[in-house]
Amino acid sequence: MRHRGGGPSGCLLAVSTASVLLSALAGLLGNVVTSGKLPFGLEPYRRWAPVALVVGLVLVMVVALLQLFVERHEDAPEPEQEAGARRTWLVAPVASGCLALLVLALRATKSVPSALGTASVLLVVVTSAGTCVIVSARFLWWRRQPKPFPAVLRRLLDRQRATASLQHEYNYWDGTAPPLPDIYVEQRTEYLLPSPMAARNKDRAGPLTLAQMLHASRFSVVVAEPGVGKSTSVARVLQEQSAWWLNARRTAKPEDAPYGPSVPIALPVNLHGCDSLPEAMAMECKLLTGLEPPARMFDAPPPGGRSWLILLDGIDQILLTQERKGVLARLGGWIEQAPTSYRFMITTRPLLGGELGRLGTDHVGWYVLQRFDEAGLRKFITQWVAYRRDHHVSGIEAAPITVERFMASVSSASLSSLARTPLIATITALVLEWSHETDLPASRAGLYERYVQQLLTSRELQTMPPSPEFSAAGAVGGRAWNWLRDNIRALLEGVADRHLSPTSPSVTKCAIAWIKERSGGLLDAVPGWETALSRLLTATSLIVPSSDGLRFVHPSFAEYLAAGPRAEAFDLDTWLADALSPDSRNLALFILARLPQTAARPSGHRLADTLVEMLLERGRWRPAWPGRSPPTASR
Repeated sequence: MRHRGGGPSGCLLAVSTASVLLSALAGLLGNVVTSGKLPFGLEPYRRWAPVALVVGLVLVMVVALLQLFVERHEDAPEPEQEAGARRTWLVAPVASGCLALLVLALRATKSVPSALGTASVLLVVVTSAGTCVIVSARFLWWRRQPKPFPAVLRRLLDRQRATASLQHEYNYWDGTAPPLPDIYVEQRTEYLLPSPMAARNKDRAGPLTLAQMLHASRFSVVVAEPGVGKSTSVARVLQEQSAWWLNARRTAKPEDAPYGPSVPIALPVNLHGCDSLPEAMAMECKLLTGLEPPARMFDAPPPGGRSWLILLDGIDQILLTQERKGVLARLGGWIEQAPTSYRFMITTRPLLGGELGRLGTDHVGWYVLQRFDEAGLRKFITQWVAYRRDHHVSGIEAAPITVERFMASVSSASLSSLARTPLIATITALVLEWSHETDLPASRAGLYERYVQQLLTSRELQTMPPSPEFSAAGAVGGRAWNWLRDNIRALLEGVADRHLSPTSPSVTKCAIAWIKERSGGLLDAVPGWETALSRLLTATSLIVPSSDGLRFVHPSFAEYLAAGPRAEAFDLDTWLADALSPDSRNLALFILARLPQTAARPSGHRLADTLVEMLLERGRWRPAWPGRSPPTASR
């Protein structure tokens, strides 16, 4: 009696409605239009028409009652006025159906005067048809409504969709990068061989889309170097999956969702310090929506879905090794004991010393996120150019770049391989748009330096007026504001250096501490300067606001900026530890690139050359598999 969407059977309604309408038509023709043979082949139906009409009317009213039951007990609670309207639509078909049945009963017992015979037939036809029309219209309207969700879950999905849509924040004052959906190139993964999951799916060779990956593995761990698009992949899944559930009609099948029949929820990598997965999910829901989720909502499969899809982006961003190991161990326990109502997608940079092995190997699918291939890079810049052509961005004085200029500039700077990293491709396009020159730096560090310089020397930042807190302090406030603006590069580098320290304080705390140490008390005469500081930091476009406070627009920018003071105060032992650890190797490479060109060892060799030689001699500079050891299928 019920279809998969939770309402009455559409087949039952169609059969009963057809029966009622055919019977009413036969009665109308046989009792009003003609007393002879019925047209349209209805003559064999004549003797059964009254019975079919009665049965059909009863079934239609049963459907109406079932519809009411579903709306009252399975849908979200409605306001009183909507509940009143629901009662009204139910009374109408039931009343008209009962009236039709009553008239039929009177005609069957010959209680209807002969003078009213035609009128009674017309009354039966009208009331029967009216009953079917009302019930069918309500049924079709109901089926076209959005899938019912608890209000807190719908708000959670809406907030997640909005948050995920704010990606791609690498921007100049002179204009922003095109919106990610307009330049997105579908990301692909491949199995991190060897692994049990790869062995079980050895027939599926070749790259996998994110949807194929999530279909193949309940627990997916995606490993990639900085800038390849780990956060973009998570944001893409979160945005598309949340949008599908918010827009899905009752008739939509959960299996038709972009990433399977799972309702997504993104958790922070610290798991809110919770000991259980449902507790962490409930905490995230409460913080994001401001509503208290129903008790045990996350203990069972989600309403309308088959499972929850838990997304965790950037395990490597937990800088303290012991804290990170604790989170991974907790996740490994949850994965080991997780019922079928939970699925995971976890992203990270490569980590050292088997840390990721704590997630387990037998139940987990290990994947590497691929960079652009040549066709993907060309598609990316083609879409970029097309967007610029169709959408004017005020403030960009240089002519928009062309595909040919981009590809030629990348090739001449020997950046063809490096530019296949999506972040580098984005920065390259922005640098070329800002500059009238074709030449690009020939290294990743050089490209970052060009990008940072152009951001910090933008006209808007240089002429930015003081915040009200500084203006209210008069001449002293003006001097303090000028000092901040003149030292913005040193401030950003100092903040990044502190932020990437083992204690990992927040960006805001790092900025306040650095200023207090370096300003000589200049800002003490400006009440509230700490509050106004975020305006200046975000104006650089290297720091952006987030739900957890200020953060660097991408971890690699924090590493590049932190490499400045660390290169000046270079310590060999610290650098070697960073260089030999996959999770801090990117920082070590930036430090190496930013060492003074004149720095030399007693032998006369450049310090950077000596460090590279040392690593090569030790044979320890090699890619690290992110786990205990490469797992095998026989394990």
